[in-house]
Amino acid sequence: MKSIKLFWKVITKKIYLLIFFVILSFLTSRIVAIGTNLISRSIDAVLVSENIDIKLLIFQILLLVMISMVLAFIKRVSIESYSIFVQNSYRKKIIYKLGLLQYDYINKNKGKIVTRLISDINDLGKFLSESIPDIIYYFIMLVTFSVYIMIMNYRLMICILICYPVVLIIGGRISKRLNKLAKERKGKYDELTAAAFDSIEGIEIERSYNLYCILVDKINQIAKAILTNEYKRNSYQAIANGCQNLIKWLPNVVCSFVALNEVMMERLSVGEFIGFIVLFTKLSYYMSEFPISINDGRELFVSIKRIDKILNAPVEKTGNYYLNEEFNGQDVIKLENVTYWYNDNPDKVILDNINITFNKGTVNAIVGKSGAGKSTLFKLLCGFERPNSGVYELMKMDFNNWKIDKAREIFSVVPQNSFIFKESVYNNLSYGNEEVMVENIVAACKAVGIYDRIMELPDKFDTLIGENGVEFSGGEKQRIAIARALIKNAPIILLDEPTSALDLNTESIINETLQNIAKKHEKTIIIIAHRLSTIRNVDRIIVLDDGKIVEEGKHNELINKNGVYAGLYNKECIQKKKGENYEN
Repeated sequence: MKSIKLFWKVITKKIYLLIFFVILSFLTSRIVAIGTNLISRSIDAVLVSENIDIKLLIFQILLLVMISMVLAFIKRVSIESYSIFVQNSYRKKIIYKLGLLQYDYINKNKGKIVTRLISDINDLGKFLSESIPDIIYYFIMLVTFSVYIMIMNYRLMICILICYPVVLIIGGRISKRLNKLAKERKGKYDELTAAAFDSIEGIEIERSYNLYCILVDKINQIAKAILTNEYKRNSYQAIANGCQNLIKWLPNVVCSFVALNEVMMERLSVGEFIGFIVLFTKLSYYMSEFPISINDGRELFVSIKRIDKILNAPVEKTGNYYLNEEFNGQDVIKLENVTYWYNDNPDKVILDNINITFNKGTVNAIVGKSGAGKSTLFKLLCGFERPNSGVYELMKMDFNNWKIDKAREIFSVVPQNSFIFKESVYNNLSYGNEEVMVENIVAACKAVGIYDRIMELPDKFDTLIGENGVEFSGGEKQRIAIARALIKNAPIILLDEPTSALDLNTESIINETLQNIAKKHEKTIIIIAHRLSTIRNVDRIIVLDDGKIVEEGKHNELINKNGVYAGLYNKECIQKKKGENYEN
């Protein structure tokens, strides 16, 4: 019901265009009927030897044709304008909604979102510019011509009413089956898009592990299911076409014999008979096309329901609180008894009773072996996920009470996979911060060691990155992402293993830069550490193991404890001596 309400809310905003189309369609049907009536009366007049003004008749017919052409043009413009407006409204709603959707929903439905944003929006356009206009137009023509035939001879109308309902009922049942197959086909196309995304995003793993055949087989299985669906759909469509032919020929034969009998019984004139044949031919055409239009409309309406699933998808929680002045406290972030589990499964706890406080002006590192909960903690701090229990306070206020966009203004985030937009270097660095000074951008680039590389580019900061532009290495992308975070100049900087693609020397320089920024500008810096050797001088190291904080302190303190951290550090040192590339 929500999807239907939303659909009606959107389409009623410029409903006057649709109403205008209906009025013009009615006028068009009247013109056809009037023209047919003129010819019918003229034929009867000639048969009884009455004089007719042939020039006037030709003028009247030509005038009706010209008016009909003008109405058809205006009709098409009005319905196309209406369709474009509704498509644009839906597209804006989806794009706006994407910014509000829960992180988990987006992460699980990338393929569906892309398909619905492109394919389903196009189907919505067809629904509004083709199916709806055709259904309305055919219905108006059917009613108008039926009224004229009823006035001409009610027996002919009774004959029509007897012939058509059976075939229409059969067509309605076929329509429902086609609608079900359309839903199945759309779902398979979602799976196909998702599989294609996986194949493109995981191209390196795919090729290095020779997974090409496996992925191709997966895509082929989906394509096979789509093909099976199409075979079924074509079978039902063939039956529908058969019904269409039945609608055309069976009533034509029956009604023509009845009309001929009415002429013989002198209840219908020859002119009226010819007029009936003209109107009935058109009525038969519209009657045969009407069920097909309804079938097409039902199939396309599936896309509207799919679009509305995104528009009704869960959004991120947000409150109304925000800071309108600088925060003067020391406890910038505080987690109290925070516990988190995935997929509403309390038996699968990822973070267990976490208690941490991050102070202003400090550099903090979070370490632990793979699966310890580091990245999940990062998502919680960013607000991508929310604790199942416990309290997360940001600047002395429960994070749930924060207005989410205002809370994110406080963070500069460098994710594990550094994303670079396919735009200029300058735009990548200044996104969301249009008032930034050029000297600040230059300073940030120098601090992370990317400035010299940029100066070597053909157009310096105006050089396009990515498709048809300069390709950066993984390490260079990471430096740009870190520079972007520094340029934002937020009070808190979150970095999720941001230097994994950098050499040890560059990583040490960047970590030293972060240390200086934290002290000089009182920033709170939290690093998900990848290489332990480069975080030896941070203010505090927090060690996670199996979702719990098992140790915290400075590097030397933790080494002296000879616990989990010391074990991880010693393992890294041994692997370095062996020349191995250590990864947690």
